[in-house]
Amino acid sequence: MGVVKGALSQNEIAAVCASAARGAGHQWGMAEEVGAAARCLAAHSLLNPAAFADILNKRAKLSAPVSRECLSPREGFASQCPFCLGALLCDGAETFANTKPQTIKAVSSPLLTAACLPPAARALGITFVLSWRGASVAVSPSSITARGQSKALHTNFAPQARLQTTNDIIKKERVKPCAIPITDAGWQQLTKLSNKTTVPPTPQSQSRGAGAGLTDND
Repeated sequence: MGVVKGALSQNEIAAVCASAARGAGHQWGMAEEVGAAARCLAAHSLLNPAAFADILNKRAKLSAPVSRECLSPREGFASQCPFCLGALLCDGAETFANTKPQTIKAVSSPLLTAACLPPAARALGITFVLSWRGASVAVSPSSITARGQSKALHTNFAPQARLQTTNDIIKKERVKPCAIPITDAGWQQLTKLSNKTTVPPTPQSQSRGAGAGLTDND
């Protein structure tokens, strides 16, 4: 990504976070989900780049859920990956809709799971509410409403969370998108992961015109 003056756009945030997820080892399908989650949080002034970087950097230590019937880490893991959990919840959204609340055990950064739910909320026209100690996030087809103190909302681990759905649609709130400067430490970590997906230049590629060359008059 080139030099950006001031804050990053939502498209830039989504693109780099998706590329960072790929650099961390996720397949492109999951990486695109990560990018979409980042865009969603940025649009609602909830994005914390350091949280994304932390989850991606410790990907190998996090578990996918056991199953839709058992939303817990697999044996040998202490915590669930919030993105893997979010993907499973979206894939089985109809299963979780209009049923009794589901208990989720040991999930890292549950806010990131909530950020994966908008597509499911739009598809079914309902609101998903994910809550954990001291915080909750309601995800409607066109909005996200977060409740709780910042420390609880951005916790890096929730021993237990609760997922429920409601037919009540929350109206979209006017929220100023967050501004992420390129100097942000968490963003620099994401950029480093993203750079793992780039191909180093070779004399042959440069001789054929790859890269910007020695001058850039654009």
